[in-house]
Amino acid sequence: MEYVYSENIEKAKQEINIDETELIFIMFSNAEDTFEDQFRQLQKEAKNIPIILVMGADEEQLYDIVLFREVVDYINANIEINELREYIKYRLEKYKLIDKNTNIKLAIVDDSALELNIIKAMLKDSGLNNIKYFDTPEDVFECNEKFDIYIVDLVMPRISGRKLMIKIRKDNPSARIIAASALDNPQTVSNVLLSYADDYIIKPFKKELLRARLKTNIRSIVNLKDIAKKNQELEILNKKLEDMVVKDGLTEIYNHK
Repeated sequence: MEYVYSENIEKAKQEINIDETELIFIMFSNAEDTFEDQFRQLQKEAKNIPIILVMGADEEQLYDIVLFREVVDYINANIEINELREYIKYRLEKYKLIDKNTNIKLAIVDDSALELNIIKAMLKDSGLNNIKYFDTPEDVFECNEKFDIYIVDLVMPRISGRKLMIKIRKDNPSARIIAASALDNPQTVSNVLLSYADDYIIKPFKKELLRARLKTNIRSIVNLKDIAKKNQELEILNKKLEDMVVKDGLTEIYNHK
């Protein structure tokens, strides 16, 4: 792993190769008048590279202020070197999930054209290539296509998100379903998760939270596929072991009991 250090954001833009960069750490400076403008410019040029702010202990109260900058996370400037290495390893593994699973099929269902456009913008550079957007549940029914992940608005006219999710669960039981709603009371969230959804996201959507939810569900899909693959390998191995018990190893003729 190669590290490149720069004294300021302007210099960093000249020194780093954006195409070969996987993570960007920036020391937060609330004192610099140009920090905001420089940060925005770097963010624009860095495209989909995760940006992490490094902040002093006395600046952590500014966390809420920097959230709007759409950074991935922030860490304390006094972090131990071994802890930092583990953190970098964790972040790199997390953000390679989508890179390795660009064939994941995603369906977004929302009756609001505005919401669909917002989600499109948020996922534009996500690395996911198979995304379809539906503005009615009926369109999902007529599509006759199965997706790995569904993001479904709970409140829609004619056919509710709840009914749609129940049908998805029946027709495509292995799919991951993320319910979306402005309702954030614990009882509603609990009922939805216990009934038909695997996850829940509050509207209006926030870009990093939306992507984090998708990565979490992609991880679940990958883990389930790995388990299924290992189970299949075990079945093949068990079949071979059974054959070894009942067949002669040289002649492959069944042994007599």
